[in-house]
Amino acid sequence: MKKLLYLFLAVTLFSCTLNKPKNDDLKKYFDEYKVVGTFGLYDNGRGEFSVYNMDRFKQRFLPASTFKIVNSLIGLQTGVIVNEKMVIKWDGVKRRDAWDKDLTMAEAFKVSAVPYYQEVARRIGRDTMKIWVDSLKYGNMDISGPIDSFWLNNKLKISPDEELGLIREISVISLIRDKSLAFLLLTSSVYLRN
Repeated sequence: MKKLLYLFLAVTLFSCTLNKPKNDDLKKYFDEYKVVGTFGLYDNGRGEFSVYNMDRFKQRFLPASTFKIVNSLIGLQTGVIVNEKMVIKWDGVKRRDAWDKDLTMAEAFKVSAVPYYQEVARRIGRDTMKIWVDSLKYGNMDISGPIDSFWLNNKLKISPDEELGLIREISVISLIRDKSLAFLLLTSSVYLRN
């Protein structure tokens, strides 16, 4: 139990952006390709954090395909997705070759198959999705609009900083074998972080 308390404290203490990390070495790549953006990397092994364009790193944007991480976790936690091999049948609508077939969660994740994750969201349902998005303090927590596209309609927004903090927490929590305890710690630490 004491180890879990230390793990919980470590997650909450290290889930925030470290003071003034910068990496201006990346500027040349963004400039070369005429791209406005940001980049954040946390090296767990070294405890080092690098960010290019800190202002943009703190700005909220629609999550788009990055929401598949949270959508997958909520699906797994609620039993809507039984495991990474669970197949959702293709609906027959032509979109992209990589999406136009029956897909497992692992395959859908790899190719960011929007139709797969739209079906997952429909199966989770608005009320359950809202509980989880709120519990995770995911960005602005706005899931208004259709349940199968709220992460694409520019209502739900999250900053790269918030996403990286959540991913760091998930990576630590994933080391815990008891899923219920892991999600309890994750949702508790997110409340403390904000």
